[in-house]
Amino acid sequence: MSKLFKNIFICSALVWLSLCMWACSEQEQKFIPDVSQIPAPKVNFMRLEQSLKQLDSNQIAASWAKVQADEPKIAHIFTNYIIANSQVADSMLNLRAFITFKETRELIDSIQLLYPDMRENEAATSRMLQFKSYYLPQDTVKYEHFFTYLSLYAYGGFVYEDVIGVGLDFYLGENHPYYLTIENLRHAYVRRRLDKKHIQASIGQAVANDIVQRYTQVAGGKLIDQMIYNGKVFLLMDLLQPELHDSLKYNFGSTQLEYCLKGEEQLYDFLVKEKVLYSDRQNDYRRYITESAFNPEINLYNQSANWLGMQIVSQYIERQRKKSNLPRNSQNDSQLLIKALQQTNPQEFLKNYKPTRR
Repeated sequence: MSKLFKNIFICSALVWLSLCMWACSEQEQKFIPDVSQIPAPKVNFMRLEQSLKQLDSNQIAASWAKVQADEPKIAHIFTNYIIANSQVADSMLNLRAFITFKETRELIDSIQLLYPDMRENEAATSRMLQFKSYYLPQDTVKYEHFFTYLSLYAYGGFVYEDVIGVGLDFYLGENHPYYLTIENLRHAYVRRRLDKKHIQASIGQAVANDIVQRYTQVAGGKLIDQMIYNGKVFLLMDLLQPELHDSLKYNFGSTQLEYCLKGEEQLYDFLVKEKVLYSDRQNDYRRYITESAFNPEINLYNQSANWLGMQIVSQYIERQRKKSNLPRNSQNDSQLLIKALQQTNPQEFLKNYKPTRR
């Protein structure tokens, strides 16, 4: 085991069981505001891949016009961004080519078989937006459109203005044969999240990224700057979907989540002692803030610094709450969150930070 987590764990079934029980209790203790009185937002849900299957390739423009009439913004995004082809100027010719590909037809059938309906995700997305209304009631972006699609493994999910898109060809299960042929999908640590249970986490991440981009910026090029910014994204993911398990939200395996939770102090001390925290050399720190394989023998990679950044930002918010003696309610929680999002000086976050010992 690496010097980062030396002597933290004893590899026995008894200890592992106690850690799992402890993690569950941590999840249960999390503050979850009552959003039952917040009206569920109006969202137009659309299964675009099903509409694609119904298109008449011999009358593509007329068939597509019906889709455009129902959801003009989604239709525009799909033809002009998702399947846009610089080699084909005519968008209708390009669309016709896309829907007549053998691979497209096979994928649509696979998606329909695995996802005959998306009602569970529609309900979860509506609830996520209720939490957004609680924490950011004044936010002008309402995310009024949600659609599923396929892109032949080009785009897994995104937010564009008030549209949330989810590419279901990225959620066909880790053993889907085509994933092994695609360079950025073939690794096991990536494929493990390409399944049904990770869809909602990806939606939350896309929305959290969009919110953070609108409220803040990265202060500089040091690791601590990236940690604080990415920590804000992780925090928003948690606030928007508090009932979703942390391992899904952050794409952590249960082992990595345990290491982070039990080793926050050791992780912070390691980054300081190794002079990585204030490094502006991306080669020194990239592995701590990007998706990668988790291996405690090589100092806990795979976004571990982003998780630590979330702890730093969360502690900053709680210090501000205690300092101002603010009770928990939507107005106060929104005020504190926005202040944290808009704060970009890492030293303000670190000034009184003390890694939590669990």
